[in-house]
Amino acid sequence: MDLLLRYIQLVIGVATLFTLAWGVLKVVKIAEKGVDDHRYRLNTLESQVANMNLKVIDFVHISAEISARLNDSTEEIRRVRDRLDKFLDSQARHRELET
Repeated sequence: MDLLLRYIQLVIGVATLFTLAWGVLKVVKIAEKGVDDHRYRLNTLESQVANMNLKVIDFVHISAEISARLNDSTEEIRRVRDRLDKFLDSQARHRELET
């Protein structure tokens, strides 16, 4: 009878060990899925950030081009304004001389 109890205890112990091992493996597998999901999200975010950085760099280049064109336009407007001022001044002098 004592041998039978030890055998039953051994079977229960082994079954408990397998159950615990299976539970631990299940928990580890679930944790790995969570880690994989977080890695995927992180990779997605890193990809989006890299894409946004490229867009920002493009925007900076476009902004620099626009700024250069605005500076050129401003200079051209100054030149035209100066020429117009000179023309109007000469017209005013010409009218003064006629009167």
